[in-house]
Amino acid sequence: MAKKLFYKTESDLENNTVKARVIKICPSVILLKYMLRAETDPRAALARISELHAVDKRIPERAGLVLFELLFEEGGAAARGFAAEVVALVRSAFPQSVDALTSLVAQNCKGRVTVASSQADLQNIFTNSSALGKEFSQDSSHSFHLFKIYNMNLRFLVYIVTA
Repeated sequence: MAKKLFYKTESDLENNTVKARVIKICPSVILLKYMLRAETDPRAALARISELHAVDKRIPERAGLVLFELLFEEGGAAARGFAAEVVALVRSAFPQSVDALTSLVAQNCKGRVTVASSQADLQNIFTNSSALGKEFSQDSSHSFHLFKIYNMNLRFLVYIVTA
């Protein structure tokens, strides 16, 4: 039923600097997240993304963001492998969406790094974003991540010295 309703909708422009917030409530993204959560075959996932592309032209880059968020919900090496394969397939099938996909994931990564409260949180962010592709590791949020780990270690060292 939801799928039939989605195909009757129309994509509209959103105007917000934090795209991830707007994207989460987009009907195509809600449907895609539900579909990807149940999928185990990367090629079938690409087929679903291509199917939704007929209605929402920005679904390929949004798929990268959905996969990144699913990594935090489900975690594990199998999920990272699946996400990496799907993102690689999306990049080859929709080369015009690569820059936007990278930008959305980097924006989400930077937001997560900013609110991370432990080295384990930061390591999880770094591991998940690196799993999606090499260019995510070259993003400025990763240098911020390393700086934040360094600061956490300094606080820990100061605590040990003063204790």
